[in-house]
Amino acid sequence: MTLNDVYTITQILAALAVVASLVFVGLQVRLANHMMRAEAMRNHADKFQSVSRAMFEIPGMAPLFAKGFDGMASFDAVERMQFINIVMWILRIAEELHLQFEEGLIERDLWDANCRIWVRTFQGKGPREAFEVRRELFTPKFQTFFDDLVSRPDGKSLY
Repeated sequence: MTLNDVYTITQILAALAVVASLVFVGLQVRLANHMMRAEAMRNHADKFQSVSRAMFEIPGMAPLFAKGFDGMASFDAVERMQFINIVMWILRIAEELHLQFEEGLIERDLWDANCRIWVRTFQGKGPREAFEVRRELFTPKFQTFFDDLVSRPDGKSLY
């Protein structure tokens, strides 16, 4: 075997090593992307469940939300503040999920299911009024999405 043969063999081995490392990096990127999506979905589920849990764990929250569903006109100042903040909590979760969906981190099925929940939640006059009070605190992109979403009610009740 000549020196030139050894050189050729080492070049072939080096090229194979580069290809193998690129395949490995590709697999690692794919796995990291999958893990990011799974974490985003878990994070969202936790946040969404926190609202549901709060409705029955925090005394007065469910009655306040039920009272405000048809409008905020009958609220005193404290009830109005509490109701607006409950709705803001829901909307912040929605805005975060909207961003994650736009970035491809949330699956379409989960996205569609949540959109149905929001449509039913914001069929109520009170939640829409609360959104209008704080509208400017949301990104313009989310405001446009939200306006479109709530303009197409599905006719089904939230509860």
